[in-house]
Amino acid sequence: MMRHVIAAWAFGLSLAYPLGAQEMDIRSLRVSRAVSGSDTSLMHVNITYGVGTLTVEPSATPVLYDARLVYPADRATPVATFDQASRTLALGIKKRNFDVPGKDSEGVLHVQVARGVPLDLSLQIGATDATLNLGGLAVHSLTLKGGATEATLRFDSANTIRMESMDLKVGAADFHARGLANARAKHIAIKGAAGDIDLSFDGTWSNDVTLDSRVYFGHMRIHVPPNIQVYSTAKAILGEVSDAGDHLAAAAADTSDDSDNSDSSDMQDMGDMGDSSKMVKAHPHPHPAPMPVVHQGPTYTLRISGSATIGSLEIMHDAPLQTSSH
Repeated sequence: MMRHVIAAWAFGLSLAYPLGAQEMDIRSLRVSRAVSGSDTSLMHVNITYGVGTLTVEPSATPVLYDARLVYPADRATPVATFDQASRTLALGIKKRNFDVPGKDSEGVLHVQVARGVPLDLSLQIGATDATLNLGGLAVHSLTLKGGATEATLRFDSANTIRMESMDLKVGAADFHARGLANARAKHIAIKGAAGDIDLSFDGTWSNDVTLDSRVYFGHMRIHVPPNIQVYSTAKAILGEVSDAGDHLAAAAADTSDDSDNSDSSDMQDMGDMGDSSKMVKAHPHPHPAPMPVVHQGPTYTLRISGSATIGSLEIMHDAPLQTSSH
């Protein structure tokens, strides 16, 4: 029988504030739900979290979800609901409309979700230190919208189902993604406004991947194993697009291509910069000194589209070499 356990307790915590400020009232909330044999259909997980530390990982116990939240009760209200009919879990913090002296909450949200349950995972995070360890889960789709975020996305082991889509939008971020081949996503879209974005397609490849990568003011590096073919049609507008492993790449001026106009929709003030754009096409190339593979599988392809508006997009062929799986 399903059971829904909610436990909450409060304790005082003295913080240093300017003269006249009150101590912050820190409280903790934990919600969990036991898993049952009927919990095999798609579950929607919506996480909204502004400031603090966020972790998401597979559950170590037989629960559908287990969430622990630490928050300042005098300035925020926790959100922790599960709708059985729609199978939607909502977690996070709802801030109140008044200011309290001192810095924003140094809260914590730790979420564990069941293995084997298909997940539509949606996260909207602000100035958050986030670690998303999704390896071994059954992620059907992943959507991430981040602000001034320091985030790490990891697939240390294979996603147990094919991922339909991965959509990542980060602001002034320090964003790192590891094990992206293990995500088993056929299409990945990422947009970075500023900051440093590092994507590594290590892991076990099982399908071709299309990557729509757009960077505006920041720097994006894409790490690919040397046994993976790469085709790139990414454009440099005022920025730079380069392929560190392609010695045959050709650069040509392109002032009339209207096939890729998403930069003008995302940044209206850049819409008239087309005369300065270049297209860099990376042709498939063999590694100069192929490393032996014990069990040779099919050769997979990463197709990269997108643009670097003012920042830079760099393709590097230095991800760990992996055996392809059939």
